[in-house]
Amino acid sequence: MSEIPQGWHSTTLAAVAQLKTGPFGSALHKSDYVAGGTPLINPSHIKHGELQPDDAISIDANALQRLSEYQLQAGDVVMGRRGEMGRCAVVPARAAGWVCGTGSVIVRPSSAILPNYLQRMLSSPGAVERLNGESVGSTMVNLNQGVLLGLPIALPPLMEQQRIADKLDTVTARVDA
Repeated sequence: MSEIPQGWHSTTLAAVAQLKTGPFGSALHKSDYVAGGTPLINPSHIKHGELQPDDAISIDANALQRLSEYQLQAGDVVMGRRGEMGRCAVVPARAAGWVCGTGSVIVRPSSAILPNYLQRMLSSPGAVERLNGESVGSTMVNLNQGVLLGLPIALPPLMEQQRIADKLDTVTARVDA
């Protein structure tokens, strides 16, 4: 990481967040899927920093109970861990209780970092470049927890984090318009 402003410090994702990889293997079965159940968030459901679930990719009440450890909480950042790196979104209150899917990871921020700032850091060009360089796989790249936990994070004070995230939201809205 290059020089950082005074009052900021350089750290890693491991120091400011906990990770939980979505279920895989025999934890989730095709028979668990129902239309209109609890949404399952895979990387394809994370678009432009927002969660956009597919009604057909949801799970029934039995699967929800079995997979309760993968439920998202408001303020979590859910991130794709395979395919396109940097695809992530802050979980809004309306999505609390949805479930992290197979190709995603829950990034649960500590009180040292704001979710909206963390989401912007994880989707920044520098982070995406580093994650792409350290991902494995030839057909579809995959990200392991060790690589993600070691990701360098420039950590400003909380008020500065909010200011940066707000400014990026404003600029993004102008670009989108």
